[in-house]
Amino acid sequence: MASAGRWCFRSIHVATDAAGAGFCSIIDAQGDITRVWFRTEGQGQATWGVIGGTGANEGATGGGTSSFVARGGDGGTWIGKSRGTTTDK
Repeated sequence: MASAGRWCFRSIHVATDAAGAGFCSIIDAQGDITRVWFRTEGQGQATWGVIGGTGANEGATGGGTSSFVARGGDGGTWIGKSRGTTTDK
């Protein structure tokens, strides 16, 4: 899925190496949304799963893992590499 934008809400405790949880709304080029939950486990690792979506992404399922590759200069953003599978309806 090629995304045009992403909006995430998270509650992460940075003092414990980014441990926490949250969700993202990934918006594709057609404006359809895929909603994803994530849980960071510290040490730069996270687990994620698809909650659902809208339009072409309604009924989507899947999940996987992510690892953090870099932290943004503002201290509140992260660049990650994700692996997993998603299935559209």
